[in-house]
Amino acid sequence: MTARPATPPTPPAVPGAAAKTAAPKTTPAKTTPAKSTAAKTVPAKTTAVKTAAKSTAAKTTAAKTAAHRPEPQTEPRTEPQTEPGNVIRLPDSRELAELAEEELPQNRFLDRERSWLAFNERVLELAEDPETPLLERAKFLAIFGSNLDEFFMVRVAGLKRRIATGVATRSAAGLQPREVLEQIWRRSRELMARHAACFQQDVQPALAEQGIDLVRWHELTDQEQARLLTLFRQQIFPVLTPLAVDPAHPFPYISGLSLNLAVVVRNPVSGHKHFAG
Repeated sequence: MTARPATPPTPPAVPGAAAKTAAPKTTPAKTTPAKSTAAKTVPAKTTAVKTAAKSTAAKTTAAKTAAHRPEPQTEPRTEPQTEPGNVIRLPDSRELAELAEEELPQNRFLDRERSWLAFNERVLELAEDPETPLLERAKFLAIFGSNLDEFFMVRVAGLKRRIATGVATRSAAGLQPREVLEQIWRRSRELMARHAACFQQDVQPALAEQGIDLVRWHELTDQEQARLLTLFRQQIFPVLTPLAVDPAHPFPYISGLSLNLAVVVRNPVSGHKHFAG
């Protein structure tokens, strides 16, 4: 009788061992980040869809507003009403020039020289105004005289030069140089008379009341005359250049903006008078 080999007994199952072997086989944690990443990108698509929807709604609103906006009202053009068979003829350039000459007066332009004299007259009016302070009135009188001197040196000299060279063209005011010159003489005399009257009758007496006097030589005291004689001999006489003016000598050249004196000297012995500069 043959004996059957004995089967080794199966060890009893340990509950903790089965749990240890089953744990390494399950790896669901590695796929979880990919799913969560996909889930995170979904809100971005949703935001883009919402932005596109808003822009579409804004375009639709703008289109509706433009559709309901009233168009600007324009006045209808009115064509000239003509009877059948009539033709409207526009004037040519020659006819327009004739109409302009008829409608516009010849003296519509102001002369430049007379306009400058009018400006200087306003300076004189400031000196004549009693509301102007006293010393300011004296200054305006001096400014008026200085302006008038410059006017004659520049403007009047230019007119005389044009007359001498034969350039007798009319100005924009339609005046010849000789006509302008005559008007300057007449207007300048009137302004210079007002200038002298303002100083002699108003400004000079008012200055005298304030202690500012213009006196003659005989009105000075002996001490004042002696001081002025010393000043004349030391500072004025050395720089004087006497010039004789008589039929035997031509009139001397007088430079512009220089101080010149024209005097009449009398011989104390014979009493004969001579003009000198």
